[in-house]
Amino acid sequence: SGGCPRESLEQGEVEEQREELLTVPLGGVVANSGSPFPECREQRGDDDANHRACGHDRREDEGALQDQQLTNEGFSVITVPEIATLTVGAGFDPRSLRGEDWLRFETLMLNAQMQFEDGFFRQLVSLMKNDKRVMICDRGCMDVAAYLGDKDFLELLQRRDLSKMALRDQRYDAVFHLETAANGQEAYYSSANPARREGVEEARDADSRTLRAWLGHPRL
Repeated sequence: SGGCPRESLEQGEVEEQREELLTVPLGGVVANSGSPFPECREQRGDDDANHRACGHDRREDEGALQDQQLTNEGFSVITVPEIATLTVGAGFDPRSLRGEDWLRFETLMLNAQMQFEDGFFRQLVSLMKNDKRVMICDRGCMDVAAYLGDKDFLELLQRRDLSKMALRDQRYDAVFHLETAANGQEAYYSSANPARREGVEEARDADSRTLRAWLGHPRL
């Protein structure tokens, strides 16, 4: 998730013939009505119009609904997968890591997230012929802050020569937070995803920390 001063686009302006790239770190990104992102903003400094938005606490059905709605609006959609799910699926269990090892692991997670967004998947988007293109990121870079203390997160930023504003406010056009079912809809909470091993209370805590990490983004 992230952001900088960017000009606001109304639905009609999204129809302009310049190339549009909306990037959305998903956890579930759901467009409620009309244009999927009626107030998406143009990011400065790119050759083509580049837009990012971010959501977290992903739910498969919500994500599929969003993709379909964007498709119905005439957008081509590509989704950056969640790094944690890929990592656990590859056979690595980070739960025993502590101290410096945990900080190194979260640094790797941030590096991978940025490489996916800025490299491979951005190149895939550049191959899309549709002028209206959306990149949805299952997770965003600031999610790392939810799993580190403030001191360790600041140390990570210093190591990478990054700022919280760059990651949170300047990187994504919008952030969508879907509250976990563990908070009020416990009967529907599931940890079937092998990368989701939290019980109900742990899921609530993770949900709260993740939302707090994004507070301050202008389009949360």
